[in-house]
Amino acid sequence: MKHTQSGFTLIELMVVVTVVALLAMIALPSYQNSVRKSRRTDARIALIELAQTLERCQTQFGRYDDSACVITSPQDSADHRYSVTVVRDASSYTLSATAQGVQADDLGCRSFSLNQLAERSAVDSSGAASSACW
Repeated sequence: MKHTQSGFTLIELMVVVTVVALLAMIALPSYQNSVRKSRRTDARIALIELAQTLERCQTQFGRYDDSACVITSPQDSADHRYSVTVVRDASSYTLSATAQGVQADDLGCRSFSLNQLAERSAVDSSGAASSACW
């Protein structure tokens, strides 16, 4: 009678572990970058909502900085991934959203801004303008 053994050898197992490790090294950073990009919407939403509030103030009171128009600055975005600041006077405003926490690892789009003329801009981690963020 012939006895056959079934199973994996140690070498086969090590090859599989190596292949899985290589795939993880390639896939994980790409996935994390994708997640960071998707979280940028948190900043855009926060800025647009605040801009709408300030435009309502302008419509109701004739100025962006009326005392009846209470806006807290700085404040966190809805998902707490960005800190949003408001600088305003009677005829203008500038809103800025700066990444915080784990989102601060987003080197391509560190900060977003929006003003009363609907001019949008963004900067990367080095402070250079980034056109791919909005």
